[in-house]
Amino acid sequence: MRAFQEGNTFLGMRIDEVRKRYFAAPFRPFDIVLTNGRSVAVEHPEFMALSPKGRSVTVYEDDGALIIDVPLIVALKERANGARKRKR
Repeated sequence: MRAFQEGNTFLGMRIDEVRKRYFAAPFRPFDIVLTNGRSVAVEHPEFMALSPKGRSVTVYEDDGALIIDVPLIVALKERANGARKRKR
């Protein structure tokens, strides 16, 4: 399955697109959108781990860890960084 971009959203995920976001410098927070519509926030790369063979992604949340099979990822959405716009 090939990924394609629509604005800041990547549709049809492959592990290489997840890796690209994970290893980006500087890192930009993003949401992982699953087939059931659930959105999982990745605020920092330390809160996520990739399996060695690229079959799954683990996201650490306040109440535990969520292991996600890559084929269940339908999109990656960039999150706002939370910075306020400066007045001029």
